Amino acid sequence: MPMFFRLLFGKSPSIIHTHVQHRLGGIARTVAKLKKIPYVVSLHGNYLTLPQSEATKMMKPFKGKLEWGKVFGFIFGARKTVSDADAVICVDRNEYDKLTELYPHKHIVYMPNGVEIEKFAGHTGQAFKDKINLKSDEEYILCLSRIDFQKNQRLLIKAFAEYSKNHTKHKLLIVGPITVEDYHHKILQDIRDYNLEDKVIIIPGFEPNDPMLAEAYAGADFFVLPSRHEPFGIVILEAWASGTPVIASRLPGIEAFSSDKENIVHFESEDSADLLLKMNSLDDESFKNNIQVAATLEVQNYSWSHVVSELQNLYQILIAAKGGLK
Repeated sequence: MPMFFRLLFGKSPSIIHTHVQHRLGGIARTVAKLKKIPYVVSLHGNYLTLPQSEATKMMKPFKGKLEWGKVFGFIFGARKTVSDADAVICVDRNEYDKLTELYPHKHIVYMPNGVEIEKFAGHTGQAFKDKINLKSDEEYILCLSRIDFQKNQRLLIKAFAEYSKNHTKHKLLIVGPITVEDYHHKILQDIRDYNLEDKVIIIPGFEPNDPMLAEAYAGADFFVLPSRHEPFGIVILEAWASGTPVIASRLPGIEAFSSDKENIVHFESEDSADLLLKMNSLDDESFKNNIQVAATLEVQNYSWSHVVSELQNLYQILIAAKGGLK
């Protein structure tokens, strides 16, 4: 409510941009309509493309509980946040396609995420290798994402159990905040079941400005994103900017901005045998180097300066359509 009153009675903005729906998005919608200014909604995936099985798992902790937020959502028209928006931004190409079909006359924009290229470029990874006490002849595979069922680290552990038999100097680093404790326990059990206690290292994530984040990417032999569902995958851009080859699930959100066997290696989602095959394919140093070089060039198209320029142009178009700056 304080946000609602501040937006309504404070200094008048020329445009409102919300990155959420529900009651906060509803507040943005309501204030924009009362002030007769445009508002934009950014969808970061999961609006139309979240698999039902994933949605069920996500909502399980709230089942049977009274959600007071729904009352405020109803008051502020939260269900109309997307349909009433002056423009909708999608980072997921699949979601963009579905929305343009659902709202053929609405301003729908496909605008992928960006990356701070300068933050990740130019690192060697040695500082991170020293930090985790890696021996000079050891390598590591990096998986960086939150630890929950959507990110599917258990599939990677299964593939790595086989991979490590012929790659005895490799370790697997799983880095990210633990957002589903039960899934974390299952990962730990998998590590014990596959006898990988000395091969798999779990780090609960980095602060955004921790210099070790860029070092972790740079030091990896390659990066793996085994997600079941992924609207975009900004970690792929971060790995590309670090000059690290990437293997990722073949998903619409990822395929929209990457090219298999050109700047990335795709594997069939949920198929550990195919993941293992693709991990082994990077033993070909020429193939691996070609992917790495192409990715380093491709990531230049996703600098934040490029994304911000597109966003500013969108703002100007919408503000002009509503009568100019306030």
